[in-house]
Parts: sequence; structure tokens; C-alpha cells
Amino acid sequence: MQFDYSAAERFLSYVDGEAQLSGVWNHSAYKIARKHAEILGVPFSREDISDAVDGKQTAFSHVEDIEKTREQVVQLMKYVDANEPNWIVRIERQLKRVTPNEDVSDVPLFLGIGYELGIGLQNGAYLNLNEPLFFRMPRQLLYVAIHESSHVLYDRVHSFSSELGPEQLDSQEGHEPCSIRCSIPRRSLRTHRSIYGNPMGTWESSMNPSVTTTAY
Repeated sequence: MQFDYSAAERFLSYVDGEAQLSGVWNHSAYKIARKHAEILGVPFSREDISDAVDGKQTAFSHVEDIEKTREQVVQLMKYVDANEPNWIVRIERQLKRVTPNEDVSDVPLFLGIGYELGIGLQNGAYLNLNEPLFFRMPRQLLYVAIHESSHVLYDRVHSFSSELGPEQLDSQEGHEPCSIRCSIPRRSLRTHRSIYGNPMGTWESSMNPSVTTTAY
């Protein structure tokens, strides 16, 4: 397990005119964002990225102010890099409490810019560095990383991202997993203390019924 900074770096290179839009669109981190939008039935195109950078409201939001917040994003990457060894130990320890038999080392943690605060699907976790919450309280990125990493393992066990679509989510009988809906960045961590205080969320009993959870 390791943090992957390449998505954020590529996005900044695109903003600087040093990388093509296709390089952002085809990055593994943004493929996770695209899959997330597909599950929710949200139209998401390459042009949404370029339009968002130009200040327009699109499905790829939270980048309109990147010129103003760029230095904060860079400093946040440096903060994560300085704390990465200790953070990886903590993330793996928390995941092992829920899935002791799973290989938690194979969980990519992509640091990108734009879209949602955080996503966790089969192919990895995605965290948006251009998030005011992380600027104010950088350590919250650790807790969101734990939370979204748990979604990655949940999806790998239950394969919900392969089976669900907007029709199921809109159905009264459809299952609406936390991994899909709970990461909307407009909701503060304080109002979701039960989730972020316990980064394993509410599904750990289905993964390991013997686990007794203690919050941070």
C-alpha cells in the first residue's frame, strides 16, 4: 500500500499546459472517478474537466479555484509524504482488524485534484487534495483514506460496483452502499462522526462478525 501522487501531479501539469487532457482522463485515479459517476448515472466527459478548470460548473467540480489553492495542494502533498510511512501502518492496521485474511497491501491510494472528497471502489481509493477540509485539518486526510480504503475492500468482497447502477440506486428496494453516497464533500465530517470517528463505517460486521470496534 502506498499513496500515489501522480494524478495530482499530472493534473497540475495539465493546468500549466505541460500535459494533455487525455493524460488526466486516462489516469487510473480518474478512471475511478469516471466509474463512480457511471454508477450514479451522472454524465461525465473529458470536456467536463477542461470546462471545470475554466471555471464552469460541471460533473468534475472543485477545481475552479486551483490557481488560488495550488500552493496549499502542494503543501498538502508534502505533508502526506512526510507522514506516509506512519500513515500506511495505521491504515493497514485498521483494515486488518476488519479483513484479517485479505491482502491489504494491494490497495492504491490515489491523490488527485477535483471531483468528490473521496471515493473507494475495486480499483483503489481516490482522495481530492483540493478540499478545504484538508487545508484546515490536514490529518483528516488520513481518516478519509482509512474510510475510503475500507470501501475498496468492501467492493472487492461484495462486487457492488459491478452490479449496481442508477436504476438500482433509485429503486426503493435497491441497496445504497455507503461507498457510493456518503462521500459527498458538502457534508462535514462532524455531521458524519459515526462514520469518520469509526473509519470502518457500518459494514464491518458483514466482513468479520467477531470484530469489536473502537473509535479514534
